[in-house]
Amino acid sequence: MKVALTVWEDTVSTVCDFSSTLLVFDVIGHEVKNKSFIPFRNEHFQTKVNQLEAVGVEVLLCGAISRQLERMISSSGVKVVSWLRGSIKEVIEAYLVDGLADARFILPGHCPGAGSPRGRGRHRRIACGFPTAVKVEKMGLKGNPDHFNNNKQRGKDKRKMKVAITARGENLNNMVDRSFGRAKFFVITDTDGGDVEVLENSQNVKAAQGAGIQAAQHIANKSVDVLLTGNVGPNAFRALEAAYIQVFQFGKDIQTIRDALTAWKEGRLQQLQSPTAKGDGF
Repeated sequence: MKVALTVWEDTVSTVCDFSSTLLVFDVIGHEVKNKSFIPFRNEHFQTKVNQLEAVGVEVLLCGAISRQLERMISSSGVKVVSWLRGSIKEVIEAYLVDGLADARFILPGHCPGAGSPRGRGRHRRIACGFPTAVKVEKMGLKGNPDHFNNNKQRGKDKRKMKVAITARGENLNNMVDRSFGRAKFFVITDTDGGDVEVLENSQNVKAAQGAGIQAAQHIANKSVDVLLTGNVGPNAFRALEAAYIQVFQFGKDIQTIRDALTAWKEGRLQQLQSPTAKGDGF
């Protein structure tokens, strides 16, 4: 059986639509043979479909994927096992033993118990809501967490929410960055526990193109649920949307990372339904 995996560096590419590399291999029994990396062209969805057909792929393993692309690939006879995350090595090993239903291989926002992929078996994904309460008291913030409670099925998702803020510095009192794709840092906080993680974005600050897409993949790989930023371009927005990351926009009145978190917690930030900038580097 010929299997393809969308990859980014040494992990599953978070968004299939924008993935530029495929790892193609044969599965013979429970062994992997003839592994090779090939470009996965991004011009049009049909180009991707044609390439999978030309290589003879029977199963595609990938991260988030738009409904349109998934329908097109499935209609061509390729089985799509989507919404995966993890290292290349671990995902392939799990696929060989029908272990992809394990929660550690499932992108945030999807329930491992609701028809998730079973390796080489059938699969279906059902989106989960966000946690019913978000607490950031340990970060010195106050407010009503119900302002941003989006869970219509209360209590069913206990996973802690993660929020990423585009930033120019590494602590909560530093300034926000109003660009997404070329932000210097992403400050990521686990709002249920108050932990703070700083993710450097230096590889995209001076990128000629594709900064927004790569940045989206970068934070999606950290299981981020919510992004707070000033502007986001069309390709980046599509990538974030496909990865089920909600995007909230802060205005010029927001100066520091702490300001952005407080405003979001109090329900003063607008959730974006479309990109705010034309360029792909935002």
